[in-house]
Amino acid sequence: MSFFQSLIKNLQLYVLFSKIGSSPEHMTNKIIEIMNEFMMIFRTESADNAAPTPEEMQEVMQIWQDWIGGIAAQGKFVATNALGTQGKTVTADGVVTDGPYAELKEIVGGYIIVKANDLDEAVKLSEGCPILSLPTGKVEVRDVMVFDM
Repeated sequence: MSFFQSLIKNLQLYVLFSKIGSSPEHMTNKIIEIMNEFMMIFRTESADNAAPTPEEMQEVMQIWQDWIGGIAAQGKFVATNALGTQGKTVTADGVVTDGPYAELKEIVGGYIIVKANDLDEAVKLSEGCPILSLPTGKVEVRDVMVFDM
């Protein structure tokens, strides 16, 4: 575990314990029991393509709805959202830059949170994701630590 990962984990646990006043031993067991949510983050490289027509946009939306609907039909859907194009990046020293992709060509377009028994099952759920039909499309699958408060 890197220094940064360790710091984040300790901060998360500190915030959790301070809010609920529980012992670390009690909560560690609880965290392990409920780590069954996974986030799929949709990434692609930016393209200078023309904006899609309303008909093309409707077709793409239907493909996404069908894929997400398949996950929901299995009882494994938790939440999803797309990300807009506006944003700012704030650095540790307080510098604010325009745009979430100011220095990167890669775009994070959105995410879905799913329920799965383990990471392999969550990866299996990503099969058929519409972002994977793009030449530079990727799905990053990460476990989510859920704290019951």
